[in-house]
Amino acid sequence: MNATALTAVVLIALTPCPLVCRGQQDAKPKAPASAPALSRKAVDLKFKHQSFTFVRIQYSSGGSPEHSSPRWRIDYPDADLNFTARFQKETGLPCEREGRVMTLTNANLSQFPFIYIAEGGRLDLSDAEVSSLRR
Repeated sequence: MNATALTAVVLIALTPCPLVCRGQQDAKPKAPASAPALSRKAVDLKFKHQSFTFVRIQYSSGGSPEHSSPRWRIDYPDADLNFTARFQKETGLPCEREGRVMTLTNANLSQFPFIYIAEGGRLDLSDAEVSSLRR
């Protein structure tokens, strides 16, 4: 899979997630007032990790890493804080409040199963970034 195809897959997979999740929540039928609320919080579920960390990807859009594109931070840090607060409220799973900003070549990136790429429409991945994502 070439870099362009991989970029397309990542963007298609990540872009609609917040919209779909919000739409699904709005479409859920409300329980009658007399029915007990059903809630499955983190204490009821078994997770691989004991906390969640929101990771935003900082990218250079084809240039060198030291010349970072400002598009990656278009809604930073507001969106990160909002997502983290809502995620913790809905799941009960403790969240790292500030989240993290990482590059795709960061050696620790594989420790985080969820990453967020903002404004990635013209993202041009380097060979090193593609290789890192395939690990």
